[in-house]
Formats: sequence, C-alpha cells, structure tokens
Amino acid sequence: MPIWLIVLGAIVVTIPLIIVSRVLVLAYLNRETLVMDDHLRARGLGKYVRLSDGVTHYQVAGPEDGEVLVFMTGATLSIWVWQGLFEKLAEAGFRVIRYDYYGRGYSDHPKIKYTMEVFHRQLTELLEFLKVDGPVTLVPLAFGGPIASEYALRRPANVNKIVFLAPDGFGVPFSMTMKLSLKPLIGPPIFHAYGTKGLAARLVEYTSDQKMIERLRKHYLPELAFKGFKHAVASSLRYVSVHNAVPIYSRINDQSSVRLQVIWGTEDRVTAIPSQDFIKQLFSRAEIHFLPGIGHLPHWERLDEVASAMIAFLRPAVPQDLKAGAR
Repeated sequence: MPIWLIVLGAIVVTIPLIIVSRVLVLAYLNRETLVMDDHLRARGLGKYVRLSDGVTHYQVAGPEDGEVLVFMTGATLSIWVWQGLFEKLAEAGFRVIRYDYYGRGYSDHPKIKYTMEVFHRQLTELLEFLKVDGPVTLVPLAFGGPIASEYALRRPANVNKIVFLAPDGFGVPFSMTMKLSLKPLIGPPIFHAYGTKGLAARLVEYTSDQKMIERLRKHYLPELAFKGFKHAVASSLRYVSVHNAVPIYSRINDQSSVRLQVIWGTEDRVTAIPSQDFIKQLFSRAEIHFLPGIGHLPHWERLDEVASAMIAFLRPAVPQDLKAGAR
C-alpha cells in the first residue's frame, strides 16, 4: 500500500477524533454544576409554586385591585431583567406579575421539549394559582413576543392588551456553531461545549453602555451554571417561532381586538428592527415607539420614558368632550 494512502487514512481517522475530543473537553469545562433545589432557590427574588411541569419562580407587587400586567422575559434572561420597570408600574397602581419560564432563573429546569404548549400551560396555571380574574395585559420582551401573541390568540378572553418590547421573530442572526447546536442529535453536545461562551459573548450586543453590560454579566453569568439551562434555551429556540413570527404577529394584528403597543430601540443588535416601515405595516393597529440610539433593553436605558409611554397607553386619557358629556 502506498505510504501516502496510509498517511491519508490516518488523517481521515485522526481529525474527527480530535474534533470529538475537543468538543467533549469543552463540554466538561462548560458543564452546568448547580442543580436547582431549595438551597439554590433561596437566592431568588420571589416566591414559588409547583405547577404541572415543575416549580415556577414568580413575584407579585402593586395593589390587589390594580389592573394586572404580566411581564414575560426573553429566551435567556430571568426576572431580574424587569427591575426598575416592574417597580415603577407597581408604584403607579398596577398589579404586576413577573415569573421565570421553566429552564430559566429559579424555576425548575426539566429536560422536556420547550414548546408553545409548555409556555402557555405555565402561564395559564400561574394565573389560576394567583386567582387572576378577567383579562390581563401581557408585557413580553423579545422571545416572549411570539409566546404572548399566540397565547392571546388561543385565549382571547384572557388578554386585552400586549406591550411588546423589542419583539423577536424576524430572523435571529445565528453563527454557524449556533445553527449546528439546534440540530437534532449533534446539537446538544455542541451547545454544551460552546453555549456558555457564546451566550456570555452576546451580552455586549445588548447595549453600548459598559455599566449596563457589567450589570448584565453580574446577574446572568452565574445562571449559566444552572443544570438544564442550555438544554432549555436550545430546545426553546428549536420549537418557538423566533425565526419567523410574522404570521403570528399578522394574526394578532388583523384577527383580534387586543390593543397593541410596540417599544423598540433603533440600535438593538439582539433583535434588530427589520425596517420601521415594515413594522408599522405589520402592527398597523399598534401604538409604536422607536427609541433612537437605544439597544435591546429600552427600559434599562430610558426607564422613565418607557414607563410613561406604557402608562399613557394602558390608561388612555378621556377626551375633554367626553368628560363634559358625562357631567
């Protein structure tokens, strides 16, 4: 046998082994070491309830008779992302609820398929547990947009308003590694190997404010060690319409009576605005605020402006002629 053929065969066998061994080593180094239990949950901000798919971490504030707002997070960050806005709207007289999806923050991290049904069941059961009667306002961030829209379409009596912040669903730009991570079979080990580094690296895309990036890192990086987190993220991105939620948004705009508001930073690099004209057409019924120079978390960068816009939308002023007619 020619020597070159032997060398070629050795290379063909060796390279895959090197790649596999590197993936396994990185997966070990980036392993999730913290199992969600009562000791770990003591760090959480709120309370806990056991629902069908596991324990849910939630927090409630504001007057009991206030209009109910439900804050829904994005794909990766947990309920601390609502700090500031949550408190401001509670002080304004709203009954505010925020909670961690399964697989995020201090809720359980079950090894399940993270489908729309799972997210909808969690929200329905949480509201039932909290004895919330009547329609609510959903306030979804990014990934929460498609979930909130589909929920409102399926349960029109339960939702009367949606306030979208930087809605996801217009083709999230993924690296080749991330695309491979979402594939069946080969995806999980790749995501476990590279996911921690990739997810942490994305934080610089949230804002140009270095202090805010450090604030994000402080809250977020410890949660990357929670066992089951990367599985939950990868599974959610596989089963929820983050790549094309336009049909869902079209339906919530055209086929429902839910009042809509959209708040979006023009410099968002996480869920970038496809084009302002397109968004105005897609959400033709919505009150839309494009905030110049603002990134992915408008309520962090312009808290007072976002809170004021929301309050004005949620409590529209009564025209003076109507006031006069009511006398």
